[in-house]
Amino acid sequence: MITLTHVLGTRLYQGERSTDPGFLTYYVSDAQVLTEDLPPVLTIDSAWSDATLRGYFLMLASEPGNIVVFAGAAAEHGFDVPKHASFAWVEFQQEPLKFNAVNQLDLKLDDTGANVVIATGATVGFGNYGLPFVAEGVVTPVTVANGGIQEFRFTYPLAYPPDRPPDLPPDLPPPGQTGVNVPLAGAQRYVLQSLALVGDFSNASVQGFDVGLRYFYAKDGKVLSQFYPIFATMDSGYQVEFKINWDPLNPKRCWMKFTGNAYVITMTGQAEAKIEVAPEANVLPSWLRTVYGEPLWLRPVLEGPHEARLVLQPMPGGKYYMVPEGDYELLPDPASKPATQFNLLCGLAGTESISFFPGTREAPATTIRFHPWMPAFAPVFPLTDATSGMQASGANRSQALADTALLKDTWTTAWVSIAPSGAVASPDTIYYAQPEQAALYEAKSGSPQNMLELFQAPVASFSTASLDHSFPIAIYAGLAKTSTGPGFPADDVRKFEVQILNRFRKETISGISAIQRLVNAVTKKSRRLNPEPLPVFTTSTTPQGLVAKIATQGTQWESVLLAQNKEDGSKLEFTNLPVDLREALQSNQLFLVASLAQPLGNFQHEITLAGWPFDIDVGKGNQPGDYRNVLIF
Repeated sequence: MITLTHVLGTRLYQGERSTDPGFLTYYVSDAQVLTEDLPPVLTIDSAWSDATLRGYFLMLASEPGNIVVFAGAAAEHGFDVPKHASFAWVEFQQEPLKFNAVNQLDLKLDDTGANVVIATGATVGFGNYGLPFVAEGVVTPVTVANGGIQEFRFTYPLAYPPDRPPDLPPDLPPPGQTGVNVPLAGAQRYVLQSLALVGDFSNASVQGFDVGLRYFYAKDGKVLSQFYPIFATMDSGYQVEFKINWDPLNPKRCWMKFTGNAYVITMTGQAEAKIEVAPEANVLPSWLRTVYGEPLWLRPVLEGPHEARLVLQPMPGGKYYMVPEGDYELLPDPASKPATQFNLLCGLAGTESISFFPGTREAPATTIRFHPWMPAFAPVFPLTDATSGMQASGANRSQALADTALLKDTWTTAWVSIAPSGAVASPDTIYYAQPEQAALYEAKSGSPQNMLELFQAPVASFSTASLDHSFPIAIYAGLAKTSTGPGFPADDVRKFEVQILNRFRKETISGISAIQRLVNAVTKKSRRLNPEPLPVFTTSTTPQGLVAKIATQGTQWESVLLAQNKEDGSKLEFTNLPVDLREALQSNQLFLVASLAQPLGNFQHEITLAGWPFDIDVGKGNQPGDYRNVLIF
């Protein structure tokens, strides 16, 4: 049995220490029972059934540092004497002292004296979410052999609904296997567990469940938040079933797990409806799109270490919203033409995408994994303005901002990873990225003469192991189709993508690719016997028309040719380009002044033009305030 020990000199009993989350106490609020008369040990069964020890089961997020101080705070709170042992969820802080019963359920015996019921209806909430408990709802202890009470179950009132038709048989049993359970042992002790139906994932103020991604920045002393819906609008009456786990004291223990079930409710007449099991209940439409605008669907993975769930994330003002967590199979739209490969749009530009092989609905080949609690707040935004001289493309930031993180975890959201599921043989997914309006081009075989086509610049490839490494995205299709409420000013939605998300995503993915290459190298038995393959380069052109040799995999640029004398072979050329120079040359509005040699990498700076030798030795002879050999683009 679960036992509680009396805290001497107080009216409080404390539970046993455990590595499991949460902590349980019982406070005897009936002052007619003298403190010295309280038994030294109290079982959950005795506290529940002994009418002379009426009080409250007080549930906390963790064990108080000083239980005597907590007992004194409980006494000062002034709990009433309930008509039956009842429940409260308490926030407690020792220094400075804070005691707050955030949720309370008072119980009583019903008129027959045979059932314990809820005395007053209440909603057990967390931020802007909550679970309603109906007055007269029945509360039943769940016992196990030789173990006593291990759980409490809250069910509907015996006469529910109260306005049900009068001609129902009097012996009709009450709804079964419904309601809310509160376990008292295990990793999920003291949480509220139940089933729930959701028919609207939007952030509509009344019925929406506010499931999506969010990003944040501060303006004029106020934090602004933009909502990006993930799950598309479903048919009217469509309800998705979840198993919920709700801790009123800890948002990280709150989640809603997909069960794989869904139902369609159809109105058949006035106040009459029928409920049917939905076909393909575990496949949901999403606002994810391919570069050609084709919709993609998500199938939650129901079992395993990364089972699909919805979890809470905090927002300013003490509110919360929900994001997906775990694995979802990425599926093509049933109306899409058969294809072996799709390109998922990562942001606003079609030049940035992830190619993947969807497989079929029977054998999906690609997984998208959502990672909650990731940075979503831009401490500096916008990065550019008309007077600062910084590039509007977001390719470079000022030195003052160079060391500032683009995104911080002041506020959080879910990032994603996309890779082969591993369930069926499938090639790696490939991330392609180029600046919008500043793409690279190449001559391809079969192209019309004198015609350059878009060069697909691969930055990274993702194997199944890459699912553990995430990056930020934003999903824009739902912004145009639904009302997402207050958010960023319209112009800032695009600026935030260009200046913050696009750059940060590219940097993050480049880092993931580097880690993967390192892991691959370490796992090889012998670098000498299994050397890393040399990079393969292809010839392309920059937006300025300069000839560049670029790796077909990764972000490495081997060279950029500025000028060449074919007679003597002399030329002006950058080789082994550093990151800053590479990104500057991909800017769509380039103004670059180079007065130092080091940021240019290896620069071949001697060339002969019409018999005249030129030596553009950037930075040579420079003195503070007196610059020589300056290169300007």
